[in-house]
Amino acid sequence: MQTKKRYAHTSACRSNSSRCKSLSLLAALMRWLALLLLWCIFESAAWAACTGSSPTWTSTPDYASVSTCITNASRGDTVSVSAGAASWNTQLSLSKGVKLIGSGSGSTIITFTAALSPAINIVPDATAIANEEVIRLSGFTFDGTNTVTQFINVRGASPSGTKPWRYLIIDHNKFANQGGGTPDPAIYVLGGQTRGVIYLNIFDRCDMILRPHGANTFTEWTNSAYNNFSYGSADQLFFEDNTILWSSPYTNAGNTGMIQGEQGGRAVVRYNHWDPTNLSSQTDFSDTHGFQGFPGNGQTGEMIVEYYGNTLTAPSGPQIFQLFNHRGSQGMYHNNVFTGSSTPIISANQYPGGCNAAVGNGDGTLYNGEINNTYVFNNSVNGTISGMVVGPNNACGDVENTNWWNYNAACTSSSCSAGIGTGTTPPTGTCTTGVGYWVASTPTPTPSSAVIQSAHFYKCTSPNTWTLYYTPYTYPHPLRTGSSSSVFPPSNLAATVQ
Repeated sequence: MQTKKRYAHTSACRSNSSRCKSLSLLAALMRWLALLLLWCIFESAAWAACTGSSPTWTSTPDYASVSTCITNASRGDTVSVSAGAASWNTQLSLSKGVKLIGSGSGSTIITFTAALSPAINIVPDATAIANEEVIRLSGFTFDGTNTVTQFINVRGASPSGTKPWRYLIIDHNKFANQGGGTPDPAIYVLGGQTRGVIYLNIFDRCDMILRPHGANTFTEWTNSAYNNFSYGSADQLFFEDNTILWSSPYTNAGNTGMIQGEQGGRAVVRYNHWDPTNLSSQTDFSDTHGFQGFPGNGQTGEMIVEYYGNTLTAPSGPQIFQLFNHRGSQGMYHNNVFTGSSTPIISANQYPGGCNAAVGNGDGTLYNGEINNTYVFNNSVNGTISGMVVGPNNACGDVENTNWWNYNAACTSSSCSAGIGTGTTPPTGTCTTGVGYWVASTPTPTPSSAVIQSAHFYKCTSPNTWTLYYTPYTYPHPLRTGSSSSVFPPSNLAATVQ
C-alpha cells in the first residue's frame, strides 16, 4: 500500500511538472537562506573585532573593538583602525602611550550619536608623563551630528609637576558638525601643562576651535618647570597647517572659530587657514586672555603665544572684529594675512583685575601677567600693515613702545628709536631699548614658511646693543616625523651685535 502511494505521488509529480519545479526551487531557496543567515552571523562576528598583539593591533571601527584594543595595548603600541563607518555613544579614554590610527579621514568615519562632552578624553597618567610617552590620534572623521559640544579634552601635567607632558599628537583628522551655542572648543586642553603638535586637521562647522589652558593657579606660573617665557622655544603647544571652515551655514555662539588661550596655557599658532564664510554673525580670530579678577573668582592669563603665517579669507559673510585680542602677558604676532570684506583690528585690551599689583605680584619681577614684551609686525589686513591699538580696556595703563611695539617704517638698520623695523640685513646702528628688527629674504608681509623659518628677529636689549632674540621654532614640528630626541633643544641662546 505504501509502495503504491509512493508511486502515486511520483506519478502525480510527473503529471504536474511545474508544481514539482516550484517545490524544488522553494527547497533550494530555503537552503540558500539558511546558509546566508549562518554566513551573516559569522561574518558579523568577524567584522567587529580587535586582533593582534603588542606592539601592533588591528581593530574594526566599532566602539567595542576600538576600546578593547586600547585596553589590551601596552605602552608604545599602535592600534590601527580599518576603513569603515561606526556610531559611538560612549566616551573613549586614552591614558597611556598609545597611537590610535585610522585609515584616513575619508575612510574611517565615526559618528557620535550622543551629546558627549568630550567625546574623547586624553589624560596621560603619571607613567606616561614621566616616560614621555606619545599619545597620537590620527586618520579619522569625527562627526558630532550637531550634538557633541567638545570632541577632545586633554589634561596634562599637574601644576606642581617636574615637567610638562610633551607628546600630544593630533593629526590628519576631520572634526565636523560640533554642537553650537555653548560656546565650547573642539579641542580643549586644560587642567595641566601639555605640549605637542596638532596639525593637518580639518575643522568644518565647529564652534570654538582650540582652547589651550593650564590649571589656573599661581603654582604653574612660579614653577620653573613651566615658566619658560622664551619665544621660538619648543616648550609650547603647536597648532599648525590646519584648515578651519564652515561648509554650510552655522549659528555662532559668540566665539566661533576662535582660539582662546588662558589660565596658564601657551601656544604657537602657525600656517593655518580660516574661511569664516557661512557663519551667522561677527566673531574674533584669537583671544589671548590675561589675569582677570584673580585671586578670587577670576582666572590667570595665558603665559606666552606666537601667531604667524596664518591666512584668513572672508570674501563675504560676517565681519571678523578682532584679528588678535591681546589681554595680557607676552605675544609675538607677525606675518598673518587677512583678506576680506571687513577690517579687523589688533587690540591691546588689558582687563581690570589683571595688573600685577592686583594679582599679588607687585612689580612683576616674579612673573609678569600684564601685556609686556609683545611685538606686532607684518600683519596685513587687505593689503595694509596693521598694528596693535588700545582696546576698550586699558586698566594697567599699558602703552606702545613700553608694553608692546608695532611695525615702524622709520625704524631702520642704522637707527631705530621706536617700534619694529624690517629689512634683509641685520641691524648695526643705534637703538632704543626694547625696539625690534625683523630680518628676512622678503621683509614685507608674507605667510610663506620658507621665508619665515629662515628669518630672524633682533631686539635692542640695551642702548645701542642689538641681540639676536628670536627665530621661529623648527617647521614642520619634529613630532610630525616621529622624532623626539630633537624636540627640546637648548633655549635662550643669544648673539649680541655691538
